[in-house]
Amino acid sequence: MRNAIWWRMAVIGLFSTFFMQLTAQEAGAVFNGPDERLFVESKWRYTYTLHAESNTIIHKADKAYEFFLYFRYDYTYQEFLNGKLTRGNWSLNGRSLFYSFQHVNKFEIVQLNKSLLVLEFTQKNSKGKYQYHFVRVDSKDAPFVEARQRAARSAR
Repeated sequence: MRNAIWWRMAVIGLFSTFFMQLTAQEAGAVFNGPDERLFVESKWRYTYTLHAESNTIIHKADKAYEFFLYFRYDYTYQEFLNGKLTRGNWSLNGRSLFYSFQHVNKFEIVQLNKSLLVLEFTQKNSKGKYQYHFVRVDSKDAPFVEARQRAARSAR
């Protein structure tokens, strides 16, 4: 009888240890950085800004405000804002995106998949967190001239 109880306890202990390790691995994945392959050579169109704490949209893109981002494979970016093209460098460190826009140099990637990018930030002169929401666009729908030229050449 004692042997049976001891064996049951040993088996339960092994399963508990295995389950805790598996759970720790899954929880660790939350803190890992996004898949960089979803980021490199991606083009994004801004859709709106959200105040995260109140879940309030504080700005929406429209015809008077066109904003596109292009994250290139060589860790440079192109930014198209209302007809003006600017360039710079970007880098990832875990979920942190280092990219300079509107006096913000560091963003947290809240969501990244094949169709959606959400960048969260705080401003020094305000309270709360804000999120820029983007949708992925094809090269033909992005205003980056070089990308359009490459697409036209490959179609020939």
